[in-house]
Order: sequence, then C-alpha cells, then structure tokens
Amino acid sequence: MKNSLYSIYSDSQNVSFLYKDSCYTKSDIDKKISLLEKNFCNLLKDIDNKRVYIDIKDRFSFLILFFTMKKLNLVTVLVPIEIQPQIFFEPGIIYISDNKHCPDGIFLNEDFSLIPGENFCPDKVKSFENTYDLYFFTSGSTGKSKNIGKWNSNILTELAELHRLFSLKSEDVFFCIPPIYHIYGFLFTMLPIFASAVIDLNSFFTPESIADYVAKSNIDYLVSVPSYYSLFDKLDLIDSFSKLKGAFSSSGPLPGEISQKFLEKGIKIHEIYGSTETGGMAYRVFAENPNYCLIDYVTIKNYDPEQELELFISSPAISVEYDKDIGYCTGDVVKFTDDKHFVLLGRNTRFVKIHGKRVDLGFVSANFRTYLKDSFGIDLNENEVFVGCQDESIYILVEFDNILDINQISRDLRKILPGYAVPKKIFQTKIPKNEMGKINKVAIEALLNSTN
Repeated sequence: MKNSLYSIYSDSQNVSFLYKDSCYTKSDIDKKISLLEKNFCNLLKDIDNKRVYIDIKDRFSFLILFFTMKKLNLVTVLVPIEIQPQIFFEPGIIYISDNKHCPDGIFLNEDFSLIPGENFCPDKVKSFENTYDLYFFTSGSTGKSKNIGKWNSNILTELAELHRLFSLKSEDVFFCIPPIYHIYGFLFTMLPIFASAVIDLNSFFTPESIADYVAKSNIDYLVSVPSYYSLFDKLDLIDSFSKLKGAFSSSGPLPGEISQKFLEKGIKIHEIYGSTETGGMAYRVFAENPNYCLIDYVTIKNYDPEQELELFISSPAISVEYDKDIGYCTGDVVKFTDDKHFVLLGRNTRFVKIHGKRVDLGFVSANFRTYLKDSFGIDLNENEVFVGCQDESIYILVEFDNILDINQISRDLRKILPGYAVPKKIFQTKIPKNEMGKINKVAIEALLNSTN
C-alpha cells in the first residue's frame, strides 16, 4: 500500500522510463537513485529536516532526484525553471539545479554527480519545521509566485482515484507535455508510475514535433493543455493522434469545438478541473457532455440547483486549512444540474470595482462580442477576447486579423455599456498565454504600460 511520495515509485512493479531511445527498467532506475543518494549523503552528512529546492530541466534527472530526496524523507520544493534563484533563495536551503549555476547551490550533472557552488557550505544548511511534504510554486501568470504545500495523502488520494477512474493498465504509455514542477504535470507524470505503467520522458515543444513523435511512437495517453490542442487543430495535425487510447487536458477550459474534432477521430480528451490548492475536483469530455462530473472524493457543501453560486467543497485532496462544515470556496461560479454535475460559469474574480461601481468583466466581454457580431458579422468565441482592468480602467484584447476602427468601436460601446465600463483601451493582438495555456498577465501589463 502506497503511503508516501517515494512509495509511488518503490511499490510499482513494472514501471519503466522511456528516455533518449532507451528503456530504463525498475532495476536501472534503482541503481541511479542509489548512486545519487550516495553522492548526496557524502556531500551533506546531516540531512534531517532539511528542505530541498529542485530546479531541474531534464525530466529524467528530475525524477531520479525527486525520488532520491523522497527516499531520504526530505521536503521538496518544485521550482519553475524560469524563476531565477535570487527571487526565492533563502539562507539554509539546499538548492539543486541542472540548468543554473548558483554560487550557493549545487549543480546536478548528467552522471548524477553533484558539484557544490563556490559559496555552498554544508554547515550553513539549516533544519526546518516543515508543514507539508511537497511544495509547488503557483500563480506564475501574475508574476507573483507563491508556495502551495501538499501532503503525501493529498497526492496519493488523487492518484488512486485517477487510476481507478480511467482504468489504467501496466502496459499503457504516457507522454506528458506540461512541466513536472506544475501540479498538473506532476500528477500526470506520477500517475503512470503509480499504475506501474510506462512514462515517456522525452521532450518536444513545437506542435509539429509533438504530433510527429506521437504518430511514430507507441503512445497510449497524451497529457497536454488547451493551447496545444487548439494548435493541433489549427495546423491540421489531429490525425497524428489517431492511435491514442485517450488524452487529458487541464489548466483552463478546452474549447468545445476542439473536443468535438478529436472525438470525431475517436479520441476522448478528458478535461480535469481543479487547482493546486484543491487538487482535482471534476472531469468531463466536453464533446459528450459539457457539464463537469465531480470526482468521487469531492463533496459539494452548498448544493442548490435553483441558482448560480460560488462553489464550496470538501475534499481529502485539499491541502489548505478550511472550515469543514462550510467547505472550501474555490472561487468558481457554477450552476448545478444535479448533485454530481455542474456547469462552470466562470470565476468570481471577473468582478472589479471602478470608481465605486461593481463591474462584471464577463458582461463587458459578452456585450463586446455581441456588438462585433451584430455590427460587423464577426463571430468570436470567449477565448478570442480578454477583458481586464488596470488602474480602474477597462481594457480589451481581441484576436481578429482584419483591421478594426478602434475609435469607432469605442464610440459605439458608449451606447450599450455604462460609461465607467467602457474600455479605455482596445488592442488587436494575440492574447498572451504562458506555457500552461493560462493568461500571461505579466505580458499584458507590459503591453498596457507600453501605451501609457
């Protein structure tokens, strides 16, 4: 029975890693973990209650290091590789990277040797009173990353349910595009290991290279994000995935038309709805049913089929403190269809205050799209328009190739929107997204500042 993050690997019977034209069996992986364990313990004699920050780009090295640290029962913090050490580094931590040379850290070589930086001092590594077993950096789209902790039990609960829900087999091969340091990428990298299956750790980044690799390989399950699935469609690459048993998507809603196009080729894309704090909460295949179905371990605390409301849940996958009687507020607005299914309507963060007036950004977006359709015959979906607020002023980003008369649109919008809700700026531009397919608010802020 798995009871720790290391046991996800150690209890697996036939797990194997595919990497650079090689297949590493359990025996091969054990040897590399033992080697790294020896090198690490030689470098630090006292490892009790230490905290390790993992900043690893190579997926194979990432897993060897992660499971070695978990074998030693060390708390790990998974660091996005784009974050520079000076942003999060604190005295006393152990920082290990294979892509950045930090004078206070340790560099991990391909042969799993460890090279301490010139300022690294084992005696200065301190002990921590650790609240959680594992930490993730999150909210990267805002530029203000924060640590979210998870317990072993949170992760194991979710993996066990995903394994049961999708009836995974030991011979199944997973190919995961999202980075392992993200909760979604982490879970779906751990899932095939949990299931004693096969995880393909090779990395490809362009839609064409991913499609070509999947078409030529024996991949059973693809794990990706909405932005990639949309590109696969746009570039006419969906046929490349025809051999898949299934696919997974998360980190944002998948457009219904994309889900339908994949289903027409026999590929079900299972959307997983959740967050770092809550873990997985629900799932759906949009083309079969646009309503989300709750995962069995989740309980709705404020069920009311008569109205739209914020979602409050109770779940063993939630890692933050919350009132068990009231439930954890996810921040999402939903409409229940029954006690297991709901329609996700949006986030309550779409409401802002402008000069004391409460403005629904979703309302602005809907009216803007209706105006474009009625006035110009331009029918855009909600993913092609982004409405935001900066310094109590509304702005709109719209993805449309033909040149629009922005000044005329602004004048016309004054006739259908309250004055305080009329956008001060409208940009015809690609809506910037980060690698997980979420809105890149840092890039948007730079765009807004460039026009001030």
